[in-house]
Formats: sequence, structure tokens, C-alpha cells
Amino acid sequence: MRKEAKQSKEKIIQSFISLLKNKPYDQITITEICQKAHVSRQTFYSHYQNKDVIFSDLYLNMLNELCIPKMTNINYFYSDEFFKTMIDSFDKWSDLYLTLKQWDVLNYLTKNNIDLIAQIIVDKTNDPYIRSYPNYFINYIYEPLTSICLNWVLNGKQESKEELFKIIKHFQMVHK
Repeated sequence: MRKEAKQSKEKIIQSFISLLKNKPYDQITITEICQKAHVSRQTFYSHYQNKDVIFSDLYLNMLNELCIPKMTNINYFYSDEFFKTMIDSFDKWSDLYLTLKQWDVLNYLTKNNIDLIAQIIVDKTNDPYIRSYPNYFINYIYEPLTSICLNWVLNGKQESKEELFKIIKHFQMVHK
């Protein structure tokens, strides 16, 4: 992607997030996003079919920094590195999570991207069970950790990232 196109796309994403802080998702228009991002509708539509696709793009960006490059090794999902990266990701994107929760669209983001995660897992792993049952794998590995990190954000990140990591590790040990 050209540098200019990448910058336009980033401006659209940041404008969308900014608008979400003050306005419910269903009341945000493409026109408002374009005005705030200082891009034309044509530029918007060259990147996104509609505002729903921005959610998918945001989530894919979060997944890319979190785990997509390392999904070929399933052991990564059990590693300290994955847990710490997950905590860091929720810390980095906490404003977005809080905004989505405020407008009751957090479930929309999660629900609509389970299939995306499942497809990525199927494409990246050779494990026959995970390839056959990716949604079960997501439920078993990814969702509990996501719930813990999300609750941490929603409760104001009262524990440090290091303390949250220790809590998760303890739960992992108890669960075995």
C-alpha cells in the first residue's frame, strides 16, 4: 500500500474512533468520518465498503500485533509471551474498548470477528483438531484470556500489567 493511501486509511480509523467517543455507532455517518479525516468519500470507499468494515480492520490490526505472525506454532497460545502481548494489546487499545462498551457495540466487534480468527487459525496451523474445530479452540484458549483482559480494562486497570500477568498465570496453573 502506498504511503499516502496508508495515511488516509489511518486517518479514517482514527476519525472513526474519535467520533465513537462522543456518538453512538449507529448515529455515525460516512460523511462525518470523511469530514473528520479530511478525506473524500471516494477515498473512504477505496478503503472500506462501509463503516462496519472499519471494525474488522481495527480488529485485524490488533490481531496482527497480538498473534497472527506467530499462529503457526500453537504452543505460542500457551506461552508467557502470548499472555504478556495480550495484556499489552488491551492496555494499548483500552480507550477503544471503553468506547465500544459505552455504546454497547463491544459484542458486535467480538461476535463478527470470531470467524476471522477461526479462518486465520485454520490457515496458519497444521493441527488437525484445531483445523477441524477452530471455534472450539478459540473458546478454550482465546476467549477466557480476552474476558480477563477486558474486565481488567473495564474495571479501570486497577492491577498493574505485571500483577494481571501473575493472576493469569495462577489461573492457568490451577486450571491444569
